[in-house]
Amino acid sequence: MVDSPKHPKVDWDTTDLYQEFERFRCHVSFVFVGPLAALEPKEKAGWLGTWIAHYQKEAWQKDLITDHQ
Repeated sequence: MVDSPKHPKVDWDTTDLYQEFERFRCHVSFVFVGPLAALEPKEKAGWLGTWIAHYQKEAWQKDLITDHQ
């Protein structure tokens, strides 16, 4: 079993979202050729889905808190 690498994160509050996305993309690429290189493409897609779902959850919670303030 592969240990979980540090989750790539996106700073959604940055002033340069394009640059932040490029940094995120580079981190994901690095993880996929490094610690997760031995995984099948379907497994890599699962990891990416987990990371994206994590960000969707953060964004949803942030919106929910903002709406209730």
